[in-house]
Amino acid sequence: MPYSVQWSDQASDDVREWGVYVARQTSKQYADELVQRLEQEVREALGWSPQGYSPAPDWGEGVRRLPVLGRRVLFEVDEAQRVARILAVVGGAENPRDIR
Repeated sequence: MPYSVQWSDQASDDVREWGVYVARQTSKQYADELVQRLEQEVREALGWSPQGYSPAPDWGEGVRRLPVLGRRVLFEVDEAQRVARILAVVGGAENPRDIR
């Protein structure tokens, strides 16, 4: 049975802010395409095997990371409910912060 993927408000805000940044540098169309691609890749990657991704202990106990399009998707897994919960989406150079 596949896992469902749930986005926290913080993670949704992170993606939206990234899209705004990309749109300022390029175009809104390109930014929208990147955001859609990121969301699709996250669903596909975490839908079947979220435990296969590396732990990210600097971000908190039980947090894992999935690299996508130069971003790090930080998430936790609830095995009992079969849910991968996206906590934040950060750039490669961002320092750890409170994501829960």
